[in-house]
Amino acid sequence: MEITRTQFHGLIQVQWEAREKEKDTKYLVDQWNTKISAKFGELARSINDNSADSMLLQDIVILADLLRSWYWVIGKEDFFHATEKEREFQDARWGQQEHSRRKWFMIAAEEAGEIAEAIENTKEGSEYPTEKITEEIIQLSAVLEAWVTSHDWFYE
Repeated sequence: MEITRTQFHGLIQVQWEAREKEKDTKYLVDQWNTKISAKFGELARSINDNSADSMLLQDIVILADLLRSWYWVIGKEDFFHATEKEREFQDARWGQQEHSRRKWFMIAAEEAGEIAEAIENTKEGSEYPTEKITEEIIQLSAVLEAWVTSHDWFYE
């Protein structure tokens, strides 16, 4: 099963529209971190439980949607454009990546750790993330996209 970048963006858009009905996007930095960390934990369980590919994909899409939502709240440039630029940078640096789901998860976890580190350096109670946090959001988003769009991303 291969998924294109356009298909992945479409899946994120569907998730966005479903969640948008909540109209609750005014979270503090720490609240965004909690939501993203919880979803990242679910992604880890999907990997460890060797869940079906569809469940893993769903967890990645929801995580990507949360990252997009957080990025959107601060009124940055188009999320998909920023992610595309970061993907181009990553592809130029690392080339086409083909990894197992566990390896992809470890790469994503490293990026999530950088978000956490940036949050640690942010004033408590901040409503808006710093430039460093937004940079890390885009880097993690690009890794998730590379994971999903890589050939046979679900193999072990």
